[in-house]
Amino acid sequence: MKNYNFLKLFTLLLLSVVFIQCTSEQLAGPAGTNGTNGIDGTNGVDGATGTATCVSCHSESHRDPIKSSYLESNHFKNSVMFDGQDLTDYTNKYGGSCARCHSDQGYKAFLNGEAPAIYDTPEVISCTTCHEKHGTFDFETDGFDYALRALKPVTLIVDETITLDYGHSNACITCHQPKGAAPTNDGSDLFNVTSPYYGPHYGAQSTLLEGIQGAEIEGSMPYAAAGTNGTAGHRKWSSCTSCHMGSNNDNDGEHTMKPTLNTCISCHKDATNFDVHGAKTEFIGLFDTLQELLITKGILAVNNGSVGVVTGEHSFKLTQAYWNWKLFKSDGSHGIHNPKYMRALLTNSIESLQ
Repeated sequence: MKNYNFLKLFTLLLLSVVFIQCTSEQLAGPAGTNGTNGIDGTNGVDGATGTATCVSCHSESHRDPIKSSYLESNHFKNSVMFDGQDLTDYTNKYGGSCARCHSDQGYKAFLNGEAPAIYDTPEVISCTTCHEKHGTFDFETDGFDYALRALKPVTLIVDETITLDYGHSNACITCHQPKGAAPTNDGSDLFNVTSPYYGPHYGAQSTLLEGIQGAEIEGSMPYAAAGTNGTAGHRKWSSCTSCHMGSNNDNDGEHTMKPTLNTCISCHKDATNFDVHGAKTEFIGLFDTLQELLITKGILAVNNGSVGVVTGEHSFKLTQAYWNWKLFKSDGSHGIHNPKYMRALLTNSIESLQ
């Protein structure tokens, strides 16, 4: 029995020693040899600031000149005339088509394919009329789209078989296109002018640049094929935006939409005004000559200092000449948008009446 108790006591002591050894902290051995220092890595290139591209346009320093120049534009001033007015009379006469280009709501509705409507309180043309969210943010591939609402090619109102594509200038073509078509001969060699407003209205700029929609009377001057460089150097080498929204020269350019000489001299190095090589003077002379002939022939009349069309039946040839007179007047560029085409239209019209 004593041997058993002794064995039991010895076992407990042994287990205690083992337990203490297992749970006690081990003694550290000698230190090893230090490893070789590695080479420091190269610092990466800092990434572009996330908002840098946005701030280049979306900043007051960028926006202020735009806002102030736009207030001097005809786009702003000519839309103000409808501000707060009841357009019932215009709608009754023209089916609401005036609002399409003279009001914010009408322009947006037109782009959405909606029918012309009446707006009792039309809003003026403003920044958000022409500009919306960006169509793309892939500026490296697609360029800056300026958030324009109208970037797609434009099908003409008066002829749906014709579509024009001027890139960013498509926003301009949307409204700057004729609202009526040149006269056609029904076989009687007569044409009945029923409206004192008969003509292309004031949107003939795009089609004149393209070299179409004039009344092409046969004469000594030929008409080049539409859209070719032979008819319009400006069609190839410039655009609506490049000529009308260039760098400011003297209260022009930028968002005034007024042509600036700064753009002209990029091609016409010796130009000191818009009468480049006397073309403007020449066209005004042709226009005045045609106007006198049209007054003499009875399709134009002077009333209170203003010259306007005489409604009623006229010869088809005379009505064609009137159309070209109206086209020149409505375009407003004094023929500069397409000198070759306008020169042919005016010259051949004069010859047909002499």
